[in-house]
Amino acid sequence: MRKVERTRHRLKRGALELFVHQGISETTTRQIAAACDMSEGNIYRHFPSKEELARELLHDEMVRLATGLRGAVAVDTPFKETVLALVRAYCRLAAEDWLGFSYHLRFQHEMLGDLTFDPQDDPVALIRDVVEAAMQAGVIPVRPVELVIGMGLGVVMQTALQILYGRLPEPLDDYADELAEAVWRVVGPVDAP
Repeated sequence: MRKVERTRHRLKRGALELFVHQGISETTTRQIAAACDMSEGNIYRHFPSKEELARELLHDEMVRLATGLRGAVAVDTPFKETVLALVRAYCRLAAEDWLGFSYHLRFQHEMLGDLTFDPQDDPVALIRDVVEAAMQAGVIPVRPVELVIGMGLGVVMQTALQILYGRLPEPLDDYADELAEAVWRVVGPVDAP
C-alpha cells in the first residue's frame, strides 16, 4: 500500500471510530486529525469535506457488504439455501468489521439518498435480484418485492441494532443460524417448514 493510501486508510478508520461513537455532526475535523496524529489540513488533501469523508465511508461499507454477499450466492442453489447463505454471510461480514457495520447501521438512512451505486455494489439490489428470481420461478408467492426484502432485512438489522445498543452481546455472527431460519420463515413459501 502506497503512503497516500495508508494515510487515507488511517483517516477513514479514525473518522469511522469517532463517527460511530460521537456522531458525524458532533465530530470535528480537528478531532479526526488528533485521532490520526496528523494535521487538520491533511484531511482536506484527501477529502474535500467531512461530509464527503462520511459518504465515502458508507459507500465503502456498502461495497464491502455487496461483495461479501455476492460470494454467498451460488448458481443453481435452491432458494432456501441461498437465503440461509445470505443471512449467514451478512452476519459474518458484520462480525468481521463491526465498526464499519455499526457505521452502516447508524447512518445509512441519513446518506443513502446522497449515494449513487453501481448495481453490483448495492447489497439490497443483489438481494432484490435473488427474491425477484424466486418469485418469477414460482418458488415463493408473488408479493411486493420491497416488502419481502424489508421483512427479511428487518429480522437481521433489528437484531444488529440490539447489539449496537448494548442489549445483546456481540458478535452478530453468534445468532446467524437462528436469524437465517427466522428470515426463511418470513420470506419463504407460505407453507415453509
